[in-house]
Parts: sequence; C-alpha cells; structure tokens
Amino acid sequence: MANFYGATGLIGGNAGDLDNIDGTNLATGDGAFVITSTAIYVYYMNATSGASESSPDIITPDANSGNKRWLLLDIIGEDAIFELLKLYDTDKTHTLSLKWNEDDSGDRIVNLKVNSANRTIDLTGDLTLDAALTIGDPSANECNLAAASNADIDTGTETVDSFADTLGEGAVWFYVITDNDDSTNCRSGQIMAAWDATNDTIEYTESSTLDVGTVDVTMAVDIDSNNIRLRATAGSDNWTVRCQRMVL
Repeated sequence: MANFYGATGLIGGNAGDLDNIDGTNLATGDGAFVITSTAIYVYYMNATSGASESSPDIITPDANSGNKRWLLLDIIGEDAIFELLKLYDTDKTHTLSLKWNEDDSGDRIVNLKVNSANRTIDLTGDLTLDAALTIGDPSANECNLAAASNADIDTGTETVDSFADTLGEGAVWFYVITDNDDSTNCRSGQIMAAWDATNDTIEYTESSTLDVGTVDVTMAVDIDSNNIRLRATAGSDNWTVRCQRMVL
C-alpha cells in the first residue's frame, strides 16, 4: 500500500523539506505533495531510479536513499483553472508567465493545433493579429504569408522566392533591392502575379519607386517545375533582394 507524504520545501535537509524524509521506509509508488510559498509540486517515489539529483525534477532523500528518488510528475487534467500559468525555461532557473490580460465578458476558447508535427513559435518582438488576418489553407479563401530573401545576387538570374503553384492562384510581393557594398543604391517595389497551375500560365505586373542611385537589377515571376518563382536578374555582382509575400 502506497504512503503519501507532505512537505513545505524541496531540498536542504531541513525539517519540512522533501529530502529530509528518511528513505528507509520509502517504496515505489509512494507519493508526496510539496507546498511552498510560490508553488505546488507532486512527486512519485521510484525506489530503483538511481538518477542524479536535479531539483526540482529529481530529489534524493538525504538519509538511507540507496537508489530511491522522488520524481516530479506532470499534472494532467481535462479542465484546469489558473490565474497565472508559469512555464520553466530549459534549466528551470526562470519562468514564463501566461496570463489572460483583459477583463472579458464571457468564457473563451483558444484552440491550438500542431497538425501531427513538432512546431516552434519564435518571437523577437510583439505580435498583434487583427480579426481580418487569417493564415491557413488557400483553398478555403485564406492566405499564406511569408518572408524571403537572397543576400548574394551576382551577375545573372537567381531565385529570391519559390513555392508550389498549388498554394494559391495569386500572389503579391513587396520587395526592396539594395547593393551589398554600402547600400547607397536601392529600390522598393511591388509585384503582383496570377497563374493557372493546370496549364502553367502566369501573368504579372510590377510597380516600383525610382532608383536611389543606380540599381542594376530587374525582377520577374515565372513557373518552373510546378513552382512559382520570384526571380532577380542582375547586371553586376553583390545585390540583396528582401521581400514579404502574400499568396491567395
């Protein structure tokens, strides 16, 4: 029969700490709750673990431990209510707080889908999405947003952006061209394209500023091997083209 223990601290060997519970009578299946001034922890005793101590994930009894280890458990539930959800960083030295930062008039649901694969959200600044902006399946009248660039365009024609022609039926690129020497030569513009993926036909048009200095680069869009390509043709070396693209 499993026994359950209570503690008010994790490690330190002081009265009330989890590691101060003598290991003599501990057995696999025992449990422990630790309530500190900042958090609640739930532990499972594995009497044959032998893992190295790494608080708060793994805690070793100070006395008569042998291979006995307290292992921190994940808490899983269908519904859980928190005023503030805190997530550890990779070495558990800092936390990220998630909070619903408004006084709403009703319950809400945020649905998160990863579509059967690992995903990464990488933010380097604030992100605000308006209700009119939807990113998803173009076949459902939604849109695809992306950034692309080629930072070393030399004499000849090179690809700046490429994607499957089945992603949509039209696209808009907002681009800027700069030289790689001192950036004194630049031009900004917009290219719009529409295509028929079945018959591999495409039409595009471009509008741009006048050159600042002299920009020896022209832009074009084509279809190649079922891919839509934004192409840059340079008459000299060392040019960069950066763009933001929307496909509909």
